[in-house]
Amino acid sequence: MYLNAFRIRMGLIIAGVLTMGIYVLAGGSLTPGAKPVIQIEFGIEPDEFIGSTVLIDGEAAGELKPFGRSWRTGFRVEEGKHTVEVVHPRYRCIPTRVTSGYGGRNVLLVLDFHSEYDSETQTSETVIGFQM
Repeated sequence: MYLNAFRIRMGLIIAGVLTMGIYVLAGGSLTPGAKPVIQIEFGIEPDEFIGSTVLIDGEAAGELKPFGRSWRTGFRVEEGKHTVEVVHPRYRCIPTRVTSGYGGRNVLLVLDFHSEYDSETQTSETVIGFQM
């Protein structure tokens, strides 16, 4: 009898731990009321982008700066849809629309170079944009 009760308790504990792990891996937050974060990874050319201003919904949210050994900066936002853009003196940025989810779900954007071709002027322009 005692062994069966122990097995049931261990089964419930393991199920709870697995459920919590899946929740956190899916982007859930363990802190109530946590705001979601939009993270921008700029490791492609870190020296080129350090100090660039990030606009979220047309307002300056901060600058790109490294976090430890990672070339990533995070910006807290409200839940919902947001337009993200990086202001750089040499490159035009293609704004990206993202949705930050319920419960503090985070968004990771990877800054990247793109080439745009204008068929009218037959010129190519290097712009920056995001990969999700």
